[in-house]
Amino acid sequence: MPRAQVVLSSVLLLLWPAFTFASPAEELQQRLNDQGDVRGDDAIESWHELGAAAIGLSAMPDEVAALHLSDLRPGEPGWDAAVAWAQAHADVEAAIKTAAERRFIGLPYGVDAVPEEFQNAGFSVGLPDLETSVSPTFNWLTHLVRIDAWAQVEAWRRIEAGDGDGAVDLMVNNIKMLRKASDRGFLVEKQVAISLMLEAIVSLREMLFEHLDDLSAERLQALSKDELGKIRVDRDRLLLPEHDRFVHQALIDQAFDHSTGKVEAESFRKRFTQMQGEVSPIGFAGIDSRWRNLAEWQASLEASREQLDNLYDDWWRRWRVRSGTDLAVMILAEPPYAERLNAVRYAGILSTLGDMDRLFADRNRLITELDATCVAAGLASYRRTRGVYPVSTRMAWGIDIPRYKDVDPFSTENYTFIYFVPETDWTLDIGADEVVIPAGTGVLYSRGRDGFDNSAKRHTVDGFDGDLIIWPPPTSLDKKASTRTSQ
Repeated sequence: MPRAQVVLSSVLLLLWPAFTFASPAEELQQRLNDQGDVRGDDAIESWHELGAAAIGLSAMPDEVAALHLSDLRPGEPGWDAAVAWAQAHADVEAAIKTAAERRFIGLPYGVDAVPEEFQNAGFSVGLPDLETSVSPTFNWLTHLVRIDAWAQVEAWRRIEAGDGDGAVDLMVNNIKMLRKASDRGFLVEKQVAISLMLEAIVSLREMLFEHLDDLSAERLQALSKDELGKIRVDRDRLLLPEHDRFVHQALIDQAFDHSTGKVEAESFRKRFTQMQGEVSPIGFAGIDSRWRNLAEWQASLEASREQLDNLYDDWWRRWRVRSGTDLAVMILAEPPYAERLNAVRYAGILSTLGDMDRLFADRNRLITELDATCVAAGLASYRRTRGVYPVSTRMAWGIDIPRYKDVDPFSTENYTFIYFVPETDWTLDIGADEVVIPAGTGVLYSRGRDGFDNSAKRHTVDGFDGDLIIWPPPTSLDKKASTRTSQ
């Protein structure tokens, strides 16, 4: 062999590892970990600290673990055990504060991307191999739920003990930490984080209302104008989840013959049967038969990729458009793109989609709850300073309430939240029960998802058959009414 060929062969042999091709699963992991919500360094991400705290945080005591967090309050069964559990893990607060202050959580995707102790404890995101598994697993969210529970139990303990500022500080940091978690790129991650954030905001309002006389006007004013007022969950900052799209693209790519652009029937059947079977294992044989039949009618790989892009483009337009504008009317008048797709030819595409409608509803409620809580804190500050609630929110604009927060997102005309001060006790229907708002208490509410003012006669979270009452918190009134009745 000529010397030149020998040298070339030696060089190629040395470089061989560089020419090896990554598997589709490895390419997916690399793509996910190259995204902006993951790629960073220790100075701007907090997953190391949050994970270490989560691993050291034991499970809640058995007598309270089955309770919903909203039922876990001072004086309720299991409260003493919950307090003892929280006090045994005081180091969790530092991790929450770190996560609140840094730019993002940054937990990398893939079990092998985190330290072994995190892997063993489940503080990770498992990615599918696209052969035997097709859906990610988000075990780290179980830890996030537990950290949030710790924060709320400890905050209630503090405010009951007279440390109002300490309780508010912890709750604000917890909400900020959950806000960072809601920036995660998978739909499931975002849904869980937003749901926890909504519950934390409601809990904070309950603390403010039930311990209003223990908090200074200055503290409430700072909460309204600075701390909560600077947490942004609007359409320009809280973005649509994008990472599911990468998994969907990889799954579709694996089910097609790239040389012909046509579906590989067996691969298609296997993957989509597995995907649907992971969600609904009952009737697996029927699912398998369905996908075997659908494989015959699938559109080409190029068309499938194009329609997946069109779906996300449509969601992005709906996610970013501002309500009440002519553009919003035009975009929202059209049926969602998913409803316009051929359900047979694009069955693979449609089957990968999560419950995006729910996410839209939760995001809209989050904007409403957070902005209205800023207004409520300002009303509480006014009440602490002057001894009475203002006649209108306008009286507190600029001083106690940031004016730009007093806009009801569910109003098509961008009107303010609705507010009044009843001269007599006001009866409020909260579903199965009625509660009474004491005369002279400022009542703040949103029109809710139906967009109509239902006169604050009925409170519902979704706002379809009533209003979303912000202040006073109906749950606090419910507890007080129950206490009075039992006495």
